[in-house]
Amino acid sequence: RSPILRRVLSATASADPAEVLSGRVPWQQQIGRDDRTGLYYFVAAGTGARFLPLLEQPIDQGPIAQMKSTFDFVIIDSPPVMRVADATVLARIADTIMFVVAARRTRQRTVVEGLRRLMVAAKPLGIVLTNTDEQPSAEDVYAGYPRRRGRWAAFASRFQIG
Repeated sequence: RSPILRRVLSATASADPAEVLSGRVPWQQQIGRDDRTGLYYFVAAGTGARFLPLLEQPIDQGPIAQMKSTFDFVIIDSPPVMRVADATVLARIADTIMFVVAARRTRQRTVVEGLRRLMVAAKPLGIVLTNTDEQPSAEDVYAGYPRRRGRWAAFASRFQIG
């Protein structure tokens, strides 16, 4: 809906996702490649309003299944789960979900509701915490794993996290 990837990668290749998912535009012609990283990418351009119904159809032989068989990983960056329905629909076709949360900016109740919405897809789900300045100890074998205490402990136990 608002692709930032185009600016980050100086992307020129883009197409309406509905055109690609319907097969009217071959996805192979819309893939770009970043010379610096070797990353292949597709920038979805357009409102996205027409592509959600296409995602709810069987995708066994469609463009996403073809991409999965062509590449080692297919990463789909969706709009925020609390803003539009795209994330919950895309979660159904994903193998794994990564939920990105901004530290000190996202309220706990928003995280809980976002997780609830994504968990209906019944897929493995991980959380990435961004915008944190905490540094794990060099000798800490479990660096990056939070200690269960306070509000985090209640939250983590509610979702069996950590």
